[in-house]
Amino acid sequence: MVYQYGEIHPSFYHSKKKLVKTIIEDVSFGVKEKECFGLLGPNGVGKSTLLNTIINNYPITAGNIYFNGIDSYKAESNIGYCSQENILWDNLNIIDHLVLFLRIRGISKEKAKDFAMQYSKYCQIEDHLNKPVNKLSGGTKRKLSLLLAVCGYPKQIILDEPTAGVDPATRLFVWDMIKEIRDTGKSSIILTTHSMEEAQELCNRLTILINGRLVCIGSPEYLRMKYSNSYILEIQTEQQEKIHELLFDKDKGAFANNKYKLENLSNYRYKYQIEIQNNLGKLFEILETAKSNKEIIDYTISQSTLEQVFIDFAKQFNNDD
Repeated sequence: MVYQYGEIHPSFYHSKKKLVKTIIEDVSFGVKEKECFGLLGPNGVGKSTLLNTIINNYPITAGNIYFNGIDSYKAESNIGYCSQENILWDNLNIIDHLVLFLRIRGISKEKAKDFAMQYSKYCQIEDHLNKPVNKLSGGTKRKLSLLLAVCGYPKQIILDEPTAGVDPATRLFVWDMIKEIRDTGKSSIILTTHSMEEAQELCNRLTILINGRLVCIGSPEYLRMKYSNSYILEIQTEQQEKIHELLFDKDKGAFANNKYKLENLSNYRYKYQIEIQNNLGKLFEILETAKSNKEIIDYTISQSTLEQVFIDFAKQFNNDD
């Protein structure tokens, strides 16, 4: 276990009312070597506060953080951090940024410049090496910020929304870069994101933070299997009204009491999102019978997405407030 966070509990004093506001409460999780751990949650729930606590920007008011079993205050710091904002020096160029961070991480002066050139070529920014930061595009700045976090392969890497605001091509490039670091290095990665697609693409495991508390933890597949209570049914049929009646008619429909949403995708194609706790076999039976009677041309059933799991948790805990 490389990271281990035991019930972190940072609190802030409200300047006017002189009251303590707890931002994160009883957060406990660990991150393994060669693992990308996703931290998801709506805006304002404490994700960035948690990351700033981990890197000692904010004090812990209760609990402990361990790196390889050693308290973070005693452990040798070896953390690469990419914040939501590009924290760069406007008048320094790319090569100077990279050499500086590599030297800080213990790379010799001779090797640092060679590594800086290799990193810049890998990220396809070698044509901009001598440009000051204030002359770079937003995508190039984001690549540089990520490079500064990962150069020299620090043991702990923290990425706070690394693809926020970048174009699709840069986003895919950053994904490939993170996957290569995850799979070939010996780093432990914590990543925050609002993109469920990004979380599924990059994260071995993830957790959802709602109102300062972790509400679930596991692989993306596990969370979808455990917490999703709805299925997506797509039907191709010329007899939609009849199929709808078989499923949802209030008097004789097999799923008359189940909540659903209906979307007309195109001519003869319809999409249902159905909340089903059980009786999935009954749904297949009805659809197969309808298909054999040529009332349905084709259909597919799939479990709801990770995004829907996230939305369900957010709604549940907002209602609890």
